[in-house]
Amino acid sequence: MNNINNPPTNTNQVNNISAINGEEVNLIDLTLAVTLTGLDFSEQQISSHLKKIDESNNIVEHINKISEKSRISQNGPANYTAPSWNINGNTIQLSNGYNVAFNQGQDGIELAINDNANNQIIYKNGVLVPTKNGKTVDALNVGIPIMSDSSLVLGDGTTITFTTAPSDTPLDPNDLSGGIAQVPKITIQRGNQSIEISNANTANAIIGAAQLNANLGANFNYGHVLLENGGLHSWEYNGQLIKDMTAPPADGQGDQINNLFARKVHFQNNVDNYETIYAAEPYLTADDKKLLTDLKIEYSDTSGIGKLTAQEWSDLDNTIQDKKDSITSTSQFEYLALQRATADMTTKAEFASNVSKNLFDLLKKIISSIT
Repeated sequence: MNNINNPPTNTNQVNNISAINGEEVNLIDLTLAVTLTGLDFSEQQISSHLKKIDESNNIVEHINKISEKSRISQNGPANYTAPSWNINGNTIQLSNGYNVAFNQGQDGIELAINDNANNQIIYKNGVLVPTKNGKTVDALNVGIPIMSDSSLVLGDGTTITFTTAPSDTPLDPNDLSGGIAQVPKITIQRGNQSIEISNANTANAIIGAAQLNANLGANFNYGHVLLENGGLHSWEYNGQLIKDMTAPPADGQGDQINNLFARKVHFQNNVDNYETIYAAEPYLTADDKKLLTDLKIEYSDTSGIGKLTAQEWSDLDNTIQDKKDSITSTSQFEYLALQRATADMTTKAEFASNVSKNLFDLLKKIISSIT
C-alpha cells in the first residue's frame, strides 16, 4: 500500500477539511445550471425570431416580384411603335431589365440571358443552365436539354425560342446518352418586336437587327414552353418546377433520378405549339398562386391560367401592397423582439461567466484545503 503524504495528525486538521460549506457549492452549481438553461432558451428565442424575419423577407421579396409584373402589364405595352432592342458590343439589351450576352463558339453561339437581379440562364451546346446570382452550379444537376423545339418565356412575356434540327446522336434508351438537338435558329420575341439568330449551331452565327411585325410564319413552333418562375434561375413546365422533375433510371433499377438525364426523358418528344398563350405579357406562376393562397389573398383571373388583365393586375397589386405593409410591420416587431432576446442572452452569458468563475474559485479553495 502506498504511503499517504502528510496525513492529518489531529482533529482540528480534519475539521478544517470539513469546514467547506456544502450548501454554498450546491447553490453555485444550481445557479449555473439554471443560468445555462436560460441561455439555451434565449438561443431558441433568437433562432425563432431570425426564422420569422427570414420568412417575412422572402414573402416581401416575392410580393415585390408580383408587383413588378403588375407594373409591366400596365406600363410596358408589348406593341412597340419602333424597334427598341439594341445590340451593344456582345449584348442585346431587351425590355424590362433583361439582356442577352452572346459569344461565338466553334460549335455554335453561346448565350447568357440575364435579369436585373443578376440571375441568368446560360445556353451552350444544346443545354440550358439556370444559375442564381452568386451561386456555382453543376450542369449535370441543373441542366435543361434542348431535345426538340422549345421556348423560354421570361417574366415579362418575352419568348426565346430554340428551333431545332435532329440530333447527331439519337437518344439511347439504355443509358440516356445522346438526344440533344441541333439548334440552327434562335428567335427572341415580345409582342411585335423580334430578333432572329440564324446559323446558331455554327461558328458563323448571324444576329439580325430588331424588327417590328416580322412574319414568323404559320409553322413557327414554340414547342415545349418553359416559364420563368421568380427569376432566371428557376423554371416551371406544365405547372411543375423543372428542378423537381424525376424519371426512372435507364436500367429501371434503383431510385428515381432528378438530373439532366431525367429531363431528357421529359423533353424527348416533339410538341406542336404554334401559338403560346403566355407570350408578350406577364403571368402568375405556380409559386405565385401558392403564395397568394397561403396568404389568403383573393384575386380575379378570368383566363384561368394566370394571364391577368391589366385591371386584374392593378386590383391584385393594391391587395398585395396592403398585405406587404402588414408583413413589414410584423417583421419590425420581430426585429425589436430579436434585439431584446439578444440583449437578454448577453446578460445571461455574462452572469454565467461570473458564476463559473465563482465555482472555479470555490473548487480551488477546496483543493487547497485538502492539500
